[in-house]
Amino acid sequence: MDTSAPLPSLLPVGAKSGARTAPYRTHVPAIDHGLKALALQQGHALRAMSAAIATVRVLPRALDKEGLDDLWQMQAAIGERVVQMQRGWVEGWFGWLRYSGQIDGANTMAKLAEREYNLAAQAVQMAGEQCEDLLGLMENIQVGYLYWVSRKAQDVGIGVI
Repeated sequence: MDTSAPLPSLLPVGAKSGARTAPYRTHVPAIDHGLKALALQQGHALRAMSAAIATVRVLPRALDKEGLDDLWQMQAAIGERVVQMQRGWVEGWFGWLRYSGQIDGANTMAKLAEREYNLAAQAVQMAGEQCEDLLGLMENIQVGYLYWVSRKAQDVGIGVI
């Protein structure tokens, strides 16, 4: 399998391969949002494929003591970050539980519904923030790993990945 060929991408009509392009603009907000989401997902998939291809090309030739130490340090840093995030999440959820237990009783159905919706909205917001944290960490890991593997590729004479 030839791993040196560039990966295919979706390009607007008339765009040259290898040129960075902005997502299509339709000036219809919902469609533009969908296109932006698609572009972000394509970028993520491209980084994941690049990391996989780079790993296959580089690691068999570059995995020495220094490389293993680097990977071990990356893993330790990721583990520390996950523990920090989990501590914050646990504190947040316990705070939410304390708050939900301290809400006074409602004297009308409208007030009860308002309080219940407020609790649900807070829970959804915290869950969303946790997803953002994990996705941000995942993107940082990809970028950091790709930087490391491209540096290793240059060290062993493979060139730029």
